[in-house]
Amino acid sequence: MAIVAPINKSVEKFEGIHLYHGDISNCSMRVRMTLIEKGLDWTSHHLDLRNEENISEDHFGINPNGLVPTLVHDGVVHIESNDIIDRLDRAFPEPSLRASGHEGSLRGTCRARHRERRRDSHGDEPASHCRRASRSGGSSWDANANRT
Repeated sequence: MAIVAPINKSVEKFEGIHLYHGDISNCSMRVRMTLIEKGLDWTSHHLDLRNEENISEDHFGINPNGLVPTLVHDGVVHIESNDIIDRLDRAFPEPSLRASGHEGSLRGTCRARHRERRRDSHGDEPASHCRRASRSGGSSWDANANRT
C-alpha cells in the first residue's frame, strides 16, 4: 500500500474522501470511475495538468512525486492508482470490484475476468494461444485471422 506522510500537514485534517486528480490523466480517470461505481461521496481537488498545477510546492507537500491521482482518506494520503483502487475496494467492499472467488488482488481479478472473456468469445481455447503464435514466428494477429 502506497501511503505517504505529507509535508503539507493540512491534509491530515481532511475527513472523508478527497481526490487530487487531473482531467487528462488516465490513472485519475480509473480512480474516479471506482468512486462512482461504488457510489461514494468525495471531494474533488482538480489540478490542471496542462498548466502544471501538480508541479507546485503545495502539491509536492501532499504527494512527493508530484503526480495524480492522490487520495486523502480521513487524513491518510494514498498514492499510486492501483493501490488507491485496491484500498477503496477493501475499505468499501460493496459493490466489489473483484470477481467472485478471486478475493486476492485486483490484478488477479483482472486476469481471471480476461480469461473468462476469452473463453466466452473463443470457446475453451487457452488464453495463451497468442503467445504460442508469436513464438512460432507469426504475429498475435495471425492467431486470430481465421476466426469468425
